[in-house]
Amino acid sequence: MTADEVTVQWGQVERWLADHAPADFATLQAGSSGQEMARLEEGLGFHIHRNLRSFLGVCGGCLFPVSSMDAGAFFFGYALLDVDGILATHHELVDMVEEAVAQGYADSVVGSIADRFWVPIARDVTGDIMFVDHRPGREGNVCAMSFGDPESIFLWPSMALMLDDMLTALRSGTSLAAFQDLTPRVHEEKMVQWEIRI
Repeated sequence: MTADEVTVQWGQVERWLADHAPADFATLQAGSSGQEMARLEEGLGFHIHRNLRSFLGVCGGCLFPVSSMDAGAFFFGYALLDVDGILATHHELVDMVEEAVAQGYADSVVGSIADRFWVPIARDVTGDIMFVDHRPGREGNVCAMSFGDPESIFLWPSMALMLDDMLTALRSGTSLAAFQDLTPRVHEEKMVQWEIRI
């Protein structure tokens, strides 16, 4: 799928949320401006992947839930970050990398639990993140990092495929292709919760 198809897919996700999970839909923020994305790239120190640029242009994050029971964690249990949230979370990753390098244990951290070329796109209430990889040869991959089990995991080869998987799961109520034990459920006809099927 192309970057333009990312915006189409996201538009379909938004319409589904508006119809089926209005509390989640209400947390969505307007897309980021060109000026905000320029500020993002300046803060990161590199250009973002075209699919991420398209996504941020139509979705500028969401209001962050205070608890796991609040609306806004419809994104596989994570809340989407705005530009400030992306930069703040990226700064934490860079700090982890720099500390590991300074302390001599970079091999066990860099590319495993933190990397300066990971661009966080969502975070849950425990601090775990989803990110778009920008390392050479991995550009555009969508991955997750759980600090309770510190080893990043590959999820989708692109944001477009991620959104396609999400939309299929939401519409059908079936498990994700990437997380076969994770299934969406609409709670109280207002917000999406992702249940782990055992």
